[in-house]
Amino acid sequence: MAFPWVAAAIGGAALGNFFSARSANRANERAADKQMEFQERMSNTSYARAMQDMQNAGLNPILAGKFGGASTPSGAAYTHQNELAPALSSAMEARRMFSELDNLEATNAKIKSDTALNLSLRKVAEANAVSSAVGAKMTEAKLPIEVFKGKAIENANSALDYLSKKKEDIGRTIGTKLYDWFH
Repeated sequence: MAFPWVAAAIGGAALGNFFSARSANRANERAADKQMEFQERMSNTSYARAMQDMQNAGLNPILAGKFGGASTPSGAAYTHQNELAPALSSAMEARRMFSELDNLEATNAKIKSDTALNLSLRKVAEANAVSSAVGAKMTEAKLPIEVFKGKAIENANSALDYLSKKKEDIGRTIGTKLYDWFH
């Protein structure tokens, strides 16, 4: 991984999301429990409260049976938050980000290898141009071409060796990036 501190930060954020949702769920559950206890208490005492209210108002408390008990508040709602979704979302975002970083590194490696390859090809073209120019001068001077041919072949072989090494470097770089990406 290119930036281990980023992984630690995202991992910490994922854990923070998980524990924050868990804490909110527990607080919501406690509040809902208190509200439900209150509602049960109000429901269980509705006739007693209604009779007391009628007596305090100077009315016959028996009327409470005819009209029903005192009002009872509506039910509490418990909103449960998904505890894993924020943590999983953070983990997925981290994986996507690391994949993008790996792709950027592989792209940069390819650009560098393409640049080296182009430089090598330019050197081969220059060597070929020199060889052609020497061949033309030798023909002009009626010198035997075999004397200069060895040097031209040596230059071409040197350029080919350079290209071969660069090809191996590129293969290793891409192989390493692919291995890191899938593991």
